[in-house]
Amino acid sequence: MQKKFRRLFAPLLLLLAGVLIGSVQCNLFASDADGKFTIAIYPDTQMEAFEKIPSQHEKIPTTKFRNRSQWLVDNKDKFDLRFVLHTGDVVNWEDDREQSQYQVASDAFVPLDGVIPYAIALGNHDTHAVGPAGGSARDVAHTKTYVRDTTVFNRFFPLSRFPDAITFEPGKIDNAYQTFKAGGVKWLVLTLELWARKDVIDWAEGVVASHPDYNVIIGTHAYLTANATIAQNSDYGERSPQYLFDNLVKKYANIKMVFCGHTGHIADRADTGVHGNKIVSTVSCIHDTKTNPVQIMEIDVKAGTLYRRHFAPFDDYDTGAEWQNQRKTVTVHGFFKIVVV
Repeated sequence: MQKKFRRLFAPLLLLLAGVLIGSVQCNLFASDADGKFTIAIYPDTQMEAFEKIPSQHEKIPTTKFRNRSQWLVDNKDKFDLRFVLHTGDVVNWEDDREQSQYQVASDAFVPLDGVIPYAIALGNHDTHAVGPAGGSARDVAHTKTYVRDTTVFNRFFPLSRFPDAITFEPGKIDNAYQTFKAGGVKWLVLTLELWARKDVIDWAEGVVASHPDYNVIIGTHAYLTANATIAQNSDYGERSPQYLFDNLVKKYANIKMVFCGHTGHIADRADTGVHGNKIVSTVSCIHDTKTNPVQIMEIDVKAGTLYRRHFAPFDDYDTGAEWQNQRKTVTVHGFFKIVVV
C-alpha cells in the first residue's frame, strides 16, 4: 500500500516542491528585478574621531561620525543599500593611553553591525606608524615596520564585527574579502592594506582568480592622486598603487571598481584591462571639518552604469543634504558579468 501511494503521489509532490522553490526564488530576487542597488563609501573620517579636542584642532562634534551611519541605516530601503565601504583613515592617530578616537570610531559603526555588511580598508592613520599626537609620523626610522602594526585597530574592530570575512592573516581584518548578491549578480569586496606587500597582492590575485563569476570591488586607502592619476610611490609601504594596478587590477576582467581616499578631494578615472574590460576608480578624500559627507554609488547592472552622488546628513538629516554639483553618471557597456545567483 505504501509503495502504491508513493508511485501515485510522488510526481505530484515533486511538482508541488518545484512550485514552492520557484516561488521562494521569485520572492528572494523580486527586489533585484530592476538590476539596481547602491553601496556607500565613507571618505577619510579622521577629523571626526575626537572626544577630547586637542587645542590645535577646531572643535568637531563627535556625533557626525555616528550620524552618518545611522542615516545610512534609516535610508537603507530608500537607496536599496547593500554594502558599506570605508576607504581608511578612520581615526587620526593612536592615543597611547585612552584610545578615545578609536572609541568614537567603534561606536560610530554600531548602527551598521548586523544590519548592513561593511568593510574597512585601513589607512596610514589607522596604524601604529602615526601618533602619538598631531597626526604625524611616530618614528620616521621605523614607519615601514609600524605601518603594519594594527594591533589597536583590530582590538576595536575584531573579526566578530565582520562575520563573513575571509582574511589574509588570522585574526586581522587588514586584508580581507566578503561576498554578497545584488542586482541579480554576485559581488566580492576585497579590502587591501595601503602600499601593500607583495605577498598580500599575490594572495589577492588568488582570491580574484578563484572567484571568476563574481564582480570584484577593491577598497584600499592610497591608490589615486588628487588629479585621478594612479600613484607611483609606495611612500613608507612596500608596493606602489601602480604596481597594484599592473599586477592585479588590470589583469582580471571581473575587477570592476577601485575605491580609495588618502589624498585629493573627489575624482575618478576609467582604465582598460588586458581583456578589454573597463575598471572605474574613484578617490573620495574629504577632510570636511563641518559636516559628514558620504558617497552613494548606484550600480545598474542591466544598463551598465554607475551613478555617483554625495550626501551630508549632518546638515539636514531628513533630506540628506545632497551635494548637487557632485552628481555623475558613468556608462560602461558590458560592464558587469550576468551570473545566475
